[in-house]
Amino acid sequence: MMLSLLLAAVSAASITARDLTPLKDVEVGTGEIAWIADGKAAFPIVANMKDQEVAQAAKFLQDCVKEMTGVSPRIVAKTKEKVAVRIASYTPESGAFTVEIGKDGVTLSGNGPYAAYDFAERVLNVRQYFDPKSGGRSVVKTDKVTLPFVKWSDAPVYLRREMHPGRLPWTANFKKGNQLIHGHRVHVPRWMSDTNENYKVTRPEIFELKSDGQRGKGNMLCYGNPKTLETYVERIDEELRGGRKSGMIVMPHQKTINVSQDDAGLACHCEYCLKLRDKSLGGSGEYAPVLWRHFVPKLSDIAAKKWPDYTISILPYHNTCLCLPDVHFTNGNVEATLVTHPGLALLKDPTVKAEEEAKMRAWQACTGRKIVNWHYLIYPATFTSAPYLFGDAIVAHYRDMKDVIAGTYVDQYSIKRHGHELDLYVWFRALWNPDIDPNAVYDVFCERMFGPAAPEVREVIRMICDGWKRPWAEPFVSPKNVFGTSYPVAETRRMKALFDAARPKIEGDEHALLCFDYYRKFFDTFFEDSEDFASGGSFTPLEIMKTTERPKVDGILDDEAWQKAKKADLIEGINAERKIRPPEEAGEVRAVWTPGTGVTFGYRCAEAHMDKVVKDADPLRNDQIELFLDPSGAGNGGYMQLAVDVNGLARFYRSGRGAGDWIRDGVEVAVHMDKDFWSAEVYIPFEALKNFPGARLPNLGAVNLYWVGNTTRMQFGGCSGDERARKVGYFSRLFTKFHWFNNHAPAFGKLMFKEW
Repeated sequence: MMLSLLLAAVSAASITARDLTPLKDVEVGTGEIAWIADGKAAFPIVANMKDQEVAQAAKFLQDCVKEMTGVSPRIVAKTKEKVAVRIASYTPESGAFTVEIGKDGVTLSGNGPYAAYDFAERVLNVRQYFDPKSGGRSVVKTDKVTLPFVKWSDAPVYLRREMHPGRLPWTANFKKGNQLIHGHRVHVPRWMSDTNENYKVTRPEIFELKSDGQRGKGNMLCYGNPKTLETYVERIDEELRGGRKSGMIVMPHQKTINVSQDDAGLACHCEYCLKLRDKSLGGSGEYAPVLWRHFVPKLSDIAAKKWPDYTISILPYHNTCLCLPDVHFTNGNVEATLVTHPGLALLKDPTVKAEEEAKMRAWQACTGRKIVNWHYLIYPATFTSAPYLFGDAIVAHYRDMKDVIAGTYVDQYSIKRHGHELDLYVWFRALWNPDIDPNAVYDVFCERMFGPAAPEVREVIRMICDGWKRPWAEPFVSPKNVFGTSYPVAETRRMKALFDAARPKIEGDEHALLCFDYYRKFFDTFFEDSEDFASGGSFTPLEIMKTTERPKVDGILDDEAWQKAKKADLIEGINAERKIRPPEEAGEVRAVWTPGTGVTFGYRCAEAHMDKVVKDADPLRNDQIELFLDPSGAGNGGYMQLAVDVNGLARFYRSGRGAGDWIRDGVEVAVHMDKDFWSAEVYIPFEALKNFPGARLPNLGAVNLYWVGNTTRMQFGGCSGDERARKVGYFSRLFTKFHWFNNHAPAFGKLMFKEW
């Protein structure tokens, strides 16, 4: 049979299918040329296979045609034949391309690989949504391919369209690339490990000064010290003259100089930084003046004179995120890369969308150049099992931000764990042209991939999309929002029934079954979590027992109150496969409360390798326990955190919208080391938590009163002698369901106050 797309005279509409990005102009001719007929290919694919991008595109065309017809066209480097499919080179400086089909065959010019993928979609009618090994590619079977005379051109709206990891073969047809040219390297330089100069000894002042008076505990630079800027310029000059590398500051091929603090907030206590620091700017901006009023303006002035064709790529991060209204980079050589942590999917909420896009507009105005945003597809996917789709949020964002954003770097790490390939597909098409219709993409996806089962799967997708768009009381991923508002159990049960009804319709269709089973598997945990939430059995609450006299805080759990308290085991935190097993070194926690006074937590941490317990490193890397508390019980994402290491050092944190500050006075901690375990006691007066919005603090009675939270034990030393575990840490925690991070609402369970 003929390829269905080409049965009749080809019109512009047949090239501009409803699920593809729109084209402005299509020139349709009156002729056609046969490529595949009688079991043979009439002409070859001409491609430079030494060009990696071209080779990948040529192989893609060859594979698609073979799947369609059983015929595999030859790929040659050169040919004397007049007629051929000719793929031009990959041109990183331009994404524009032209596809022209005429009497001489197919000419894929401009950016050749992009033209090849567009030709495959618009003429060969290929769709590839995810890995073909999992059924992610759809072709139309035929024994003859006749190509119409037609010509069109296209170019990307957003110049930077990159992802990590980038070399996933099944994403080749997404037309990824960086026509912006300027790149960015995060968290550089790594001069602490640079042995050429041994800066830790020869220039210690260029590293951050800790509050304890020590320098060089990590790679964080002191951006206030003049010596740091001097070293920066010195190393840039040296690399550009062909000498020693700069520690990844310079990217010569992309004409970029990077200013990107280490993976943490700035906390330098040197005389220079403390003068520049402004606490009134809050947690997201108190150190912003160090970089944006001091270091980068000076580097910008130097670069404008010494390296005028270079761009300085900056990374506002942690406590330097704030764009200072009085700062404007007037040299035109500074470009901001903004990390978006809420996740693009949460821009479905008008408040989140407005706040995030306002940040981008502020930095675009500050630099005078469009910004690049760095998005994480794993956020908020990591925080919920829901296989949500957010195509509407994607296209709305990129349609609204054409004048602000130059492009996006998508960190899609662990996508297979979350099943968001279809989101990624829509995302990269929206980056190419945000006028794409995501609902048309979903329609065609179901039609092409599931055949007779398409109506049922399409209804599931509609329910997934509509549920995600429902407004939440607070814009945080939490079990209450996901399973209470977006996807109530009655709806998830209907989704499951639709899937159950769909599968028998495609029995015998090998491709449809392969795709169906792959897509369906991402709903298993989601359905399980929905039932758990509806039944209220997701967690066994930690019971906080009432006592008339609080324990003495000495780290030894020998008080009478502890004998009456109910212990709860700390088990290994949930991993990517949701397999839970107890650690060889068990941990346990108990809690008691005293009316009108406070709550005390007691920990016993068994340890088979007490000699390896880490207690002399940075406090963040010492063995420790952590406590996450939401004293409102609402579970909307905010919490107050207290970490206590084996030395008894307490660290206080808070997170979430409007989370109040700790009142530290009255908090007591103590640690006791024994021969095969260590124990800890933590007393928190209710007064310490009163600044948390909506805090519910028991006084004389506590009927039906609870907080939500979690508690963990971190091991870096013992870990059953496991060397790998010592490097990355090993945590055990109280609650494990819904989420494998400790400090997020989906991992929080109830801390129930009991009268007896």
